[in-house]
Amino acid sequence: MCQYSSDNGHATDWHLVHIGGLATRGVGAICMEATSVVPEGRISPQDAGLWTDSQIAPLKRVVNFAHAHGTIIGVQLAHAGRKSSTYAPWVHSNIAKTWKAPTYVAGKDEGGWPDDGKLLVNTACRV
Repeated sequence: MCQYSSDNGHATDWHLVHIGGLATRGVGAICMEATSVVPEGRISPQDAGLWTDSQIAPLKRVVNFAHAHGTIIGVQLAHAGRKSSTYAPWVHSNIAKTWKAPTYVAGKDEGGWPDDGKLLVNTACRV
């Protein structure tokens, strides 16, 4: 399940609290959220990722905490394909219904899918 709480694919304190809370309650195994293998493959710009080395340390902090409480951690590697580049649900339409984005699609400048199809082909070949 996507948490829409990553910072450019990096795990945040949210992940430590969320996963850590489960681990401290005795959960035996946890599968982390869908974690993209390339930035263009995220469902939203706020999704988790493992496409650059800088994303390892924040995720390792979460994993180490869970391991310290006896919880095994798995990760769901993901690529959203053409369904990527959507906003997190609350960005498009907030709970109070006072604001609504003009589209569900995040633009390239917001970490969304590029406008041309060349990257789609190149990404598919790498994966």
